[in-house]
Formats: sequence, C-alpha cells, structure tokens
Amino acid sequence: MVANLEIGLPRHTTPSTLFTSGLIFLILISAISFGSWWLSQHGTAWLLSIFVGLTLLKLPLIAGLKIQPTSDFWNYHTLAAFSAQGLTWK
Repeated sequence: MVANLEIGLPRHTTPSTLFTSGLIFLILISAISFGSWWLSQHGTAWLLSIFVGLTLLKLPLIAGLKIQPTSDFWNYHTLAAFSAQGLTWK
C-alpha cells in the first residue's frame, strides 16, 4: 500500500506539504489525547462501545477487499518465472 501511495507523491518536500503533515499530526495527537482523557472520566461501557464502533467501521472495508487465496505452487512458480527472466520481486 505504501508503494502505491508513493507513486503519486512529489520527489521533493515542499513547505506546504510539511505544514499540512504537521497540522494533521497535531490534530491526531490532540484528538487521541482528548479521547483518552474523556474516556478516563467515564465508565467502562463507553470504552467498550468505542471499541465496538471502531470494529464495526472496519467490517465494510474488509468485505470490500477482493482477496482470493492462491496455492503455494502458483506463488513459487511465478517467483521462479520472474527469476528466470531476470526480474526482481518487490
């Protein structure tokens, strides 16, 4: 996933990129800090409901992935073909 994201990124870091990433970082740290403080002031039911909610958010993402199992033979055969052609597997 990181390799796919890096394709569209610029080669050189610009000040606006640094500012945007720093701002997003500060917002995330603030949200995590506030959420931790808020959950520490409330009961266990809130904590469990937050965990259940975060889990339910992931289920549609998992259902949308088109993952199909492959056999070991196919994987090793493909790697051998790449190696025979002089290509490297990244």
